[in-house]
Amino acid sequence: MAAPWTEKEINALVKIKEVHPHSSWEYVSKKIGSMHSPDACRRRYAPFAPKLTSVWSLPERRQLAKMIHYEPPPLWKEIGKYVNHEAEDCKAFYEKHITSKELDRGKREAKAEQNRMTKRRLSAVIIMSKTAAPQEKGKSATSTAGSSADDNNNNSSDHNGGEKSTTTSRSTATATATATATIPVVTTTPATTAITTRKRRFWTEKEVEILITMREQGSDWGDIASHVNRTPGACQSKWRRLR
Repeated sequence: MAAPWTEKEINALVKIKEVHPHSSWEYVSKKIGSMHSPDACRRRYAPFAPKLTSVWSLPERRQLAKMIHYEPPPLWKEIGKYVNHEAEDCKAFYEKHITSKELDRGKREAKAEQNRMTKRRLSAVIIMSKTAAPQEKGKSATSTAGSSADDNNNNSSDHNGGEKSTTTSRSTATATATATATIPVVTTTPATTAITTRKRRFWTEKEVEILITMREQGSDWGDIASHVNRTPGACQSKWRRLR
């Protein structure tokens, strides 16, 4: 049976959340020095908490905690469009309801997500540079071959002014054939294929919401996996990261 709340404990609970609105319920439970659990503290504070115009789901709370740590940070109206809440409601939720534990998780997720995006951009630049390099090299070699052929023609004309045009044509053809044979053939297909095969499919907010809802309802991993089109192992791994 849960212990009854005293007026002193209630006043301490309200004061802590007013002074430190982001404090976790574990911290509050320890701070008031009572026998009340963190969940009991959360439920008891509910009547005193600042009112919001809408109900926030767990995925929405985590998405907001992540987005406010983006670099550069987005505006409240931009966050509101993504989590389907008004900008004022997002700001109020951040200032009075979100916990430090959720903020710490959001900071880690934001950093990891932006690191992945940076790596993708670098991979795209590498692929483009590898594709463009053989083309530029081929143009350079062709240009050099043309210059060599012209030099040979000029030299032949200076030393043998009276030679027939057939000799000049033969020299030009030989120089062009030699230059063409030395042009390296480079393909970028293996590099592109290697990067493509390593591409992974990230979890969407809808999939995370389905995972959380079904798991809290007691569904088994096989049933959850069929609903989000993933393997049971992937679902278990994602669930452990969310906890």
